[in-house]
This record gives sequence, C-alpha cells and structure tokens, in this order.
Amino acid sequence: MAQTQHFRGVETTTYRDHDGALVGVYRGTPVVKQLGNIITLNTGGWRSNTTKTRMNQFSNTFAHSSFGVVQRNYDWFVLVNGLELPFDSETITFEVQL
Repeated sequence: MAQTQHFRGVETTTYRDHDGALVGVYRGTPVVKQLGNIITLNTGGWRSNTTKTRMNQFSNTFAHSSFGVVQRNYDWFVLVNGLELPFDSETITFEVQL
C-alpha cells in the first residue's frame, strides 16, 4: 500500500512560486498548487496511481486533508467540502475550507 501521509517519494519536491503559492511537483509536473485556500490539481496528462497518491499526500501534508482524489471505474473525482467533483480534464481548480 502506498504511503499517503507525507508528501515525499521519488522525484517529489515542493517550492514557492512567484505568487507565493506552494507547488507540489512530481517528476517535473506541478501536480498541486495551493495559494491560500485555492487548490489547482494538474495531472500533466499522467493519470497514474502515483500522481493521484502525490495529490493526496499533498492534501494530508499541507492542506489539512481538505481534499482527496479517488478513482472509480477509470474516472477520477475530487472529494472536497462534502462534494464529489468530476476530475475529467487535465486540471481542476477549487476552493477548500482550511
């Protein structure tokens, strides 16, 4: 089972961008960007289990577990604020309650 409590792993890092947003990067793709309570998830075209794991790790480590990414029948969804949002494009942006 994948370790989902801390944002870490092979080719995984974070940095602050020019706007001050915290960006979580996996293998060169900025998979999560957090600016205040606005979150942007980006698959970079890679809908892999590891990409999904890194997004969930970021949520647990930096966003107080305020969102989660799940998959059912090959479709991805974001669980946030009691809602289930379809994650059917390369990126999705939403607001969380921190």
